[in-house]
Amino acid sequence: MTQHLGLRNPKAVYQHSDCLKSLPFNFCIGGDVLDDLNTLKNQLQDHPSLKICSPDTVEYVFYELSKPSIKHITDKGIEHLSNLHKGYNDLPIALCLQGGILKNKEKYTLYQFYAAISPIGITPHGDMPQQSPKTIKY
Repeated sequence: MTQHLGLRNPKAVYQHSDCLKSLPFNFCIGGDVLDDLNTLKNQLQDHPSLKICSPDTVEYVFYELSKPSIKHITDKGIEHLSNLHKGYNDLPIALCLQGGILKNKEKYTLYQFYAAISPIGITPHGDMPQQSPKTIKY
């Protein structure tokens, strides 16, 4: 994660990866909102290596990662928003490669790509694309 998102200030207690990893932990305890991280943080405060961020820290760090979205309007009037934070945009693909969900050096149509990553909760906005001649290579 650090390779894609970079490091925060050396004086920062939590890195980007700590904040990002706090979200699945929150989900695993049945947390519905970021404030549930306070409960998890209190329960795991003595854990030697697990760093759970406060909700405020997670919000602040994610705000640091945000970049302005660019709006593209197609000829048919459909709006698409794209975000140009390359490291953050490449992170899900890197995690899928590392976890074996996607195979390195393989070509995928957009349909195959979305079908591969949908089970882990990463879904496209709108309908899943149909079989497409466009391929992406990782």
